[in-house]
Formats: sequence, structure tokens, C-alpha cells
Amino acid sequence: MALRKIYSTETQFLTLQVLNSHGLDDDGLVVPLDQDGDDEAFSSHELKRIVLVCLTIPAWGIHMKRLYPLDSSVSVSGFLAQQWSDAEGVFALPQTIEMSKACALCDAGLVDWLKSVGVDVVFGSEINKKSLAAFERAVKAIYWEITFGNEKGHSAVVTLERANASFEYHSRFGVTIFHAHNFSSATEQFESFQVRLRRRLDSSAIPVSASDIN
Repeated sequence: MALRKIYSTETQFLTLQVLNSHGLDDDGLVVPLDQDGDDEAFSSHELKRIVLVCLTIPAWGIHMKRLYPLDSSVSVSGFLAQQWSDAEGVFALPQTIEMSKACALCDAGLVDWLKSVGVDVVFGSEINKKSLAAFERAVKAIYWEITFGNEKGHSAVVTLERANASFEYHSRFGVTIFHAHNFSSATEQFESFQVRLRRRLDSSAIPVSASDIN
């Protein structure tokens, strides 16, 4: 039997990627392509590129995702601030966050801000470099999650706002499933982890750009 990799519950992964599977039309709808497309395919369908930002707790396989138009200002620090300051949210301030150097460069001042709120930043450590790449590949499959809980089913085409709301709903649902399907010892361990991670981001530390996150 293969051994499961053990991750620190105090570590979160941050990934950012431009999607080839979905684009944004002029009406603000997130439109799936029949197959991953290149720039020519997006142009022929008159679709704009969208960016997927994802925060993961690898120890528990829990994700929080958000989509942004590529031509907009992507505030990664604002996204993180929203997750870490939500009193009812799954996420809170970790001890360490791992990401690629390319991801860090997408938001000027991100690393300095993280350090200012007490989070250590690691750029793809040797032990987790392959894991970061694996999570990045896994989380880009968004077709099912962006229509999660939609009354019209998973074939529906949804707005960017509705897709992001579905991501949040799916993340919270994942925590509920974890509690329901794990042994008591694992549940106790998870609850202990959540208590330790009740370190919420103080409102004074939230960057101004976070106010632009809807």
C-alpha cells in the first residue's frame, strides 16, 4: 500500500494559472471550451482569458478558488486577506505559505505583505515542489465546481460572480463531508487544527486592494 504524504497543517499552498479550458464572454459568462484552447481558439470564440487563483490546505485537501479576468488587476493579497479574515471561513493565517516565484511576481508587494502579517514565504521547496505542480494540475479542473449547487445542473453556463460563489459553497461543503466520513480521531485532529488556525487577519492589516474583491 502506498504511503500518503504527510503535510504540515500549518502550511498552505498558493497557485495561480491562466486557464485554457474556460473563457469569459462579453456578457460576463464563464464559457467552457470543447477542449483546451490556444490563443487562436479563444479569439475565434470571442472569449477573454481568465485566471484561476487557488489556496490549498494540502494536509486536508481543501481548496478555495477564485476566477479573475486576465485583463483585470489580480489582487492575490486581496484574495488571501479575504480568506484569512473571514470569521466563518475555513482558512486562517498559516505559519507558512508555499508558491512559485512566478506566482509571487503576479502581485507587486505580495511577499512583503505576507511577511508583515507573520507568514513565512517558501518558493517551491525541494520537498514540496512536485506537490505544488500536482495541486496546480488538479485544481484547474473547475467544470463541476463552478456549477456546484446550481438549480439548472452542471450543464449550466454561469456568470463569473456565480462561479466564484459556487467555489466558496463547494469549499465549505468539502469541510462538512470531511467531518461526516472520517473516523473520530481524524475529526478531532481536524478540529484541533481549526482551533490553532483561528488566527484571523486583523482588519488593519488588510490591503486596500482587498476592498475590490467581491
